[in-house]
Amino acid sequence: MENTGTSQNITLVVAIISLIIAIISKLPPINKNNLRVWKRVFWVCSLLFIVSIVACLVFLRPKPSIQITYPEDRAEVLIDEMIKGTSDNLPDDYQIWLVLYSHPVSRYYPQDNPVEMEMTGNWSSRCHIGIQEDKAIMFDIIAVLADKNLQSEFLAYHSQSEKDNIWQGFEKLPENAKIYHRITVIRK
Repeated sequence: MENTGTSQNITLVVAIISLIIAIISKLPPINKNNLRVWKRVFWVCSLLFIVSIVACLVFLRPKPSIQITYPEDRAEVLIDEMIKGTSDNLPDDYQIWLVLYSHPVSRYYPQDNPVEMEMTGNWSSRCHIGIQEDKAIMFDIIAVLADKNLQSEFLAYHSQSEKDNIWQGFEKLPENAKIYHRITVIRK
């Protein structure tokens, strides 16, 4: 399946090439008298083509895609679950992190590490869902795309929590946390 970004890129390049052909078709044949005009047209068309390629590379990049594929939304889960998913078009230096949202305490708990990525875009990560007493309690599992700053923030949270032996979570997700998929699960 072709993604939207690639379709937009192809459409833009075809439109620019069509514009160049339309301009050239309106010009008289090349001769000594209009050689300067043809040179200018060549450079303008070349510039248009280069600008369209740069625009495709810079402005029309495919959007990142992240999906949680296991467990399904509203599934019953154990206290420790292997969460699985797929991803595509992730920016360099970004990582996927799972964050657990506890409905009873309204707090966000980033998991220990970013997900383990495969070359195919598939990923997996162990997720600790609540405490032993949390049977029949609802939690959200959130797939977040984290830049370097957010990764550092999650790692600092874990370092401090381990040091203090207190896992308080976040009252709200940091501003730079980009949520790509969220499912609700119920603890068995």
